[in-house]
Amino acid sequence: MTSPSKYVFTDIHGQAKQLETILKKINLQSDDELIFLGDYIDRGPNSKEVIDLLLEIQSKYKSTFLIGNHEQMLLSYLEGIDNPLRNSFLKNGGKATLDSYRDEQNNLKIPINHVNFFYSLETTHQDNDFFYVHAGVPNLPLYEIANEDKYKNDFLWIRSPFLFSDFIWEKKIIHGHTPMKTVDLQRNRIGLDTGACFGNVLSCLDLTNNVIITEENNEELSSEMKHHLREKNFYSVFSVEIGSALKEASAGMEVGNIRNYSAYHIEISYNREQASFLQENETFDIAVLDKENKEHCLTMKKIKNNPLEMKAILKTY
Repeated sequence: MTSPSKYVFTDIHGQAKQLETILKKINLQSDDELIFLGDYIDRGPNSKEVIDLLLEIQSKYKSTFLIGNHEQMLLSYLEGIDNPLRNSFLKNGGKATLDSYRDEQNNLKIPINHVNFFYSLETTHQDNDFFYVHAGVPNLPLYEIANEDKYKNDFLWIRSPFLFSDFIWEKKIIHGHTPMKTVDLQRNRIGLDTGACFGNVLSCLDLTNNVIITEENNEELSSEMKHHLREKNFYSVFSVEIGSALKEASAGMEVGNIRNYSAYHIEISYNREQASFLQENETFDIAVLDKENKEHCLTMKKIKNNPLEMKAILKTY
């Protein structure tokens, strides 16, 4: 008899077909456990269907569901609270969620069990080995922050201070929120968001067997998502050695993880629209900050006919 498996998902973003296909791949058994890290809705075409699937999972298996920043924005929108979160909802893929809940007469109908599900979502979760959260945590011991509402904004929104952190928590952090080209395996954290709603794969982490299961996104992106990608600044995280020689690193889809160099983490951003007009081998310069807030000059060089395949060269120190 095989032991139960534990699976972790995050940032499904309305990609019901990818989720359904992965669930078929892993062939769930009755005593398996599933943990979801939030951002089930927005951007993708089938948010309602995703929640239907999650409610079915909840009824059959041991499961934990965390809140993501997109569920937080949805709840603010539904409550009618006039705050930045409510105003951000439609700008961040919320229209796709509302459309998935409209009937044939275009009336918005969100089932009460879906509303209850959104309100029931937990903020964090932990077991003997891992701490689960949507975005990340501050550089503090977990026992100080796990049940503190004052850190909820970090749990749902944090990026750079967490992604660049060398802090070693009592347990490894498993998170989503920041899309990566591939699952980001670090000594202090695992980033599981692989940008399913941006045309990339949806990833599932099988913690019991130390396996990553992925499913391609074969659906054409909506016009809204294509516009979102054109306007979005793409972020890349680099770990490069600052020394006398030039070092090169490849930029990934949204966050490229370069771990064959050491010393300093560098975050860059570039505009996809700007990059798309570059000719092969054409370059442009960007000012970047390292983790000690020292400014450097980074040259982005187009290496293929793809606005996201760039080469970054650290050229001044």
